[in-house]
Amino acid sequence: MAKELKDRALQTRIPSALDDRLSLIAKANRKSKSAVVLEALEAAVAQAGNDRESLLAKLRERHREEERTLGFLDED
Repeated sequence: MAKELKDRALQTRIPSALDDRLSLIAKANRKSKSAVVLEALEAAVAQAGNDRESLLAKLRERHREEERTLGFLDED
């Protein structure tokens, strides 16, 4: 059980390359990493035309595609 929890925790961590990039962006802009992530999310919402349902639909579709790719879902 503990090994499973550890494996799951490792899978949810930010990959080190992405974390390093976030650190560089944050340092260059004199902001925290969380502020950089929040700004990126806000920009994604704005780019989606502030249409919450449209954004959620895109995220759900991407999630389904990833599950299909990983073999969790059958092809439609």
